[in-house]
Amino acid sequence: MAQRERRLIETHGPLPVTRADWLYLLSVVVAGCVAYHNSFAGAFLLDDLPWIVHNPDLQVLWPPTVAMGESFRPLAFYSLAVNRAISGDNVWSYHALTLLLHLLAALTLYGLVRRTLRLPRVGASGGGAARIAVAVSLIWVVHPLNSQAVTYIVQRSEVMMALAYLFTLYGLVRAIDADSDRSRRAWLAASVLAFYAGLGCKEVIATAPLTLYLFDAVAVSGSFAAPFRRRAAFYGFLIAPFLVVPAVWLATNPARFVLLAPSAGTPATFDYVWPQGRVLIEYLRLALWPLDLNFDHCWHPADHASTLLPSFVVVSALLVVTIEALRRRAFVGWIGAAFFLVLAPSSSFFPLGDYMVEHRMYLALIPCVVAAVLGCHAVLRRAVRPSGARRIIAWVLVATTTSGLVALTVQRNAVYSDPMRMWSDVVAKSPKNPRAQFNLGLALLPKSEASGGQGPALRHFLHAAELMPTHVKAHTNAGTIYFFRSRYEKAAEHYRAALLPGDVAFDLLNNYGSALQALHRHARAVAVFERALDQLAREPEQHAKEARLRNNLGFCYAHLGVVATAVEHVRRAVELDPDLKEARTNLVRMLVALQAPTLAVERCRSASEQQPESFDVRLRLARALAAHGLVGEAIPVYLDALALDPSGTSARVELARLHVVTGDREGATRQFREALRRDPSIDEATDYLESLR
Repeated sequence: MAQRERRLIETHGPLPVTRADWLYLLSVVVAGCVAYHNSFAGAFLLDDLPWIVHNPDLQVLWPPTVAMGESFRPLAFYSLAVNRAISGDNVWSYHALTLLLHLLAALTLYGLVRRTLRLPRVGASGGGAARIAVAVSLIWVVHPLNSQAVTYIVQRSEVMMALAYLFTLYGLVRAIDADSDRSRRAWLAASVLAFYAGLGCKEVIATAPLTLYLFDAVAVSGSFAAPFRRRAAFYGFLIAPFLVVPAVWLATNPARFVLLAPSAGTPATFDYVWPQGRVLIEYLRLALWPLDLNFDHCWHPADHASTLLPSFVVVSALLVVTIEALRRRAFVGWIGAAFFLVLAPSSSFFPLGDYMVEHRMYLALIPCVVAAVLGCHAVLRRAVRPSGARRIIAWVLVATTTSGLVALTVQRNAVYSDPMRMWSDVVAKSPKNPRAQFNLGLALLPKSEASGGQGPALRHFLHAAELMPTHVKAHTNAGTIYFFRSRYEKAAEHYRAALLPGDVAFDLLNNYGSALQALHRHARAVAVFERALDQLAREPEQHAKEARLRNNLGFCYAHLGVVATAVEHVRRAVELDPDLKEARTNLVRMLVALQAPTLAVERCRSASEQQPESFDVRLRLARALAAHGLVGEAIPVYLDALALDPSGTSARVELARLHVVTGDREGATRQFREALRRDPSIDEATDYLESLR
């Protein structure tokens, strides 16, 4: 460190930890524990289910790479694996570790603010700096806006990243204030290690190098060139991952770059950036007045169209003021810059699935709290001259604010205790949120089944499907409820709607085929069951599922008159699952029925040779061939018969069914369309043609 900078730092002398500091730290811990004492009952919600409850990788602690997976948050996921090993699906250990990390972040924040305020370019006396630091830490640790990051289990990554981010800054401040080169190097190394740990927690940490550089330039050096000149190696280590990691990926696994691309369904870049001014205003409002917190805002620009332009202007003005303050090396400029930088990954040019989510404010709330506390401190210094009275007023304000925020956080944590309570709260605040309607339906389903009816759950599934017509799971669940109520027409309608976005999940296809089978639309059911069979081929060792599917498929083939093919499927079903009684019964019946068509085919061939111009004789031969499984021979005979009498709609429908069986969609469409032209009342033809749209 340059001698000039060392003399600048030493003007305030060393900073020992006093008894008051220990009391302040204890008060922060106690306040945090009180605010989150009821968070231990917080249930698994939304993303907790796929990423924690149903994630088999978290059951493996060694080697660590299994639990870490291919995500950009390996340390966060490994910490969840540790909790899985400790308490399984019992949530107490998850909440205990997250609360511990939250408290450590608050303690680190206290040390960071206390030491930062004593820097000569920031300026505050030792006692004043500690009091401001404890005020900031108390308000932040109990603020209800943080509850989503602390109580929503999967968002532990946010808490871990924030702790690493704060310690990265704290290490720099301690290095600047160090009394020896050895100590300075140790603190800089600790700062770099904290930053590297943060890279394994969440992507927001990527903004830390720029935040540290601006802090160094504004609060320490007073020059934008000095930080690189005085701590070149330190900043080199901070920048290195952004050069080394892409190079390693490029050399070893270029496909990993795909993970950096926006996911499917995210808005276009401009469509995402334009409303972010309004989103930032909403974040600031919740930081100041956190009374209507929402687990899932489902924020959409169309609902705020009239305020987008004014909000964009206001935020742009704040950004300009921040840049000007930075240019003047004013510390308030760095506070504003820290707010914008922390939110930059989620509120700028990289579109995400949700415009606004509360947990993104976990770290960004700190600059807001610091600015508010420093602002109140400045007002009190001007308005109240006697220092004793000023101090009393300040403590009363801090105690009142902290107590009120604690009460709000305790109240908010209670909502996390039960999925039905949470999603009822979201639906009440955002009734047009399809995700909330769907998840409330899921939460109601067990209780609805226990009481003998799924009416409440069904209503929410239907509402979700109405709000979002492409909501596959809402349509699927609604269809399943209708199916078990024997309302097969409605079930088929919702299953078909679920297929529209291109979803080909086996269970969905199987359910849809079963509904069509119950409606006696066997030709369409065969096509759907065949797709399900293709899908099941990608899932190894699913013998029970395949047995039931092949039994249903054989049943439909039998009703279409293709008995030989039906026997093949049912026989395979019995081989896969010998205990499937329905398949064994069907097989016996089909084998008995299969014996008769052989003699019928011979007789029909003979009659056809004697009466080659008879439509009825040709039709009987075609039906006999189809029943015997000779579909390839039956189709041209059907065509010959229809050439003799084109008005035979029954024969045309039977021919269309055989085209469906052979996978000839064009032939089936042609015959069904012609049959419908001659007789518009043929429901089977209408249903098949509609299914192709």
